Amino acid sequence: MPARKTARKDGDNHTDLEAALTTLIQNQAMLNQNQIMFNQQLAQTNAEIRDLRKEGEERFARIEQLLINHELMLQELPEAIRQKIGFQK
Repeated sequence: MPARKTARKDGDNHTDLEAALTTLIQNQAMLNQNQIMFNQQLAQTNAEIRDLRKEGEERFARIEQLLINHELMLQELPEAIRQKIGFQK
């Protein structure tokens, strides 16, 4: 004998729909909260990246200046040695 479907009353369908809508609204609220938290974390991460880039650029500029200074000293070194040991040009 085939299984019989029980007919639902309209009130039951209405209750199921209200429960589904309640669940949907709760899920949307949780999604919104998660999106807000994600956006806050993303903003924090972006700020950290910005700070790290700035620090990196400043450090690179200091290293670059140091290398320029060393290059100048090396260019002047042969003449300084000549003068030190008494050779004239």
